[in-house]
Amino acid sequence: MNYGDYVKEVAERMSISQAEVKRLIKQSTGIIVEELSNGEAFTIPHLGTFGTQVKEQHKSYNPHYEKFMLYPKKRVVTYHVSSAIKDEFKDKKVKS
Repeated sequence: MNYGDYVKEVAERMSISQAEVKRLIKQSTGIIVEELSNGEAFTIPHLGTFGTQVKEQHKSYNPHYEKFMLYPKKRVVTYHVSSAIKDEFKDKKVKS
């Protein structure tokens, strides 16, 4: 499912316009980004928790330049799926 399909599906289920759904997604994403920028974790019940983590400076091989490079310390976004979703998929059988 891509973004357009997602917007259409939500609009149909909530009986609102696709423009309203897009606005809702944009605003909610903005709130999550704002909270993460402040160093706060953000939990959406039955979905998961978004947070930030600092990755330390490290050296790694870059195949494009064919040499080792030093990558600087940076802050990255992390996501941990909720146990509700894990439990939902635990009982599903894998399709061949």
